[in-house]
Amino acid sequence: MIATPDSIALEAVDAARAALVEEVGADIVGEHVSASPETAGAVTHSFACTKAGYPGWVWAALGRLTDEDQFRDM
Repeated sequence: MIATPDSIALEAVDAARAALVEEVGADIVGEHVSASPETAGAVTHSFACTKAGYPGWVWAALGRLTDEDQFRDM
């Protein structure tokens, strides 16, 4: 069952981007595309993939915010 996510988690675009950039590098992470609720408090943030040869692909960061407002991947 998909729960209604916390509005802070939905707005955690910068924190989700930072977590993704840490994994794959900043040069291939494009614009924020969407935020989708998963389970209670968890959100998937999707970002355009700017890597050559991957048109239309997206990066996805699934996580929730910690008490320190950091995006914790799941």
